[in-house]
Amino acid sequence: MEKLVVLRLRAREGHSRVEVSPQASLAEVYARVSEQLRLPRDALEIFLDQRHRERLPASPEVTVAKAALPTGALLFIKTDASATIAAVPLQHAAPMTTADLPPETATKNLSSPSSSSASSSAYQGGQGASAGSGDSGVAGVNFKSFDAFLRERKFAVNDLPGCTSYKPRRLEAGRMNK
Repeated sequence: MEKLVVLRLRAREGHSRVEVSPQASLAEVYARVSEQLRLPRDALEIFLDQRHRERLPASPEVTVAKAALPTGALLFIKTDASATIAAVPLQHAAPMTTADLPPETATKNLSSPSSSSASSSAYQGGQGASAGSGDSGVAGVNFKSFDAFLRERKFAVNDLPGCTSYKPRRLEAGRMNK
């Protein structure tokens, strides 16, 4: 599969890009540019320099490869008609909701009956059962701190920046302590 050549276009109205095959003729390049800019083919002139001195011929015999147009070549458009650059619609990702998350399996350990009664009384107080363990529960979804999330996946949380740990040292009189 051959790689497409991306040609940058600079017109009065703005910048655009067009992709063509290296074996495409320069007449096809003119057709693609006129289609992209929505201009009539006969009102379009393409130049290789900004001062409009070196015109790109619209020859059907010369290909993009023979004309030595590399990917990223800047072509300057001169026209009397006003161009409207064809806008490419952007595809935005749909916002993620909690409904998109896979269901979480319950792995809470209830070791004593007093903790289960405490969690049931917390539930009756208007909070979820997970509120008794420090997590906040919202409509059946358990939220954890980021450190707990990382610890659960076996990341070394102590190596993260901002995490300070102190080791106890024994101070000795008459010795230099670090």
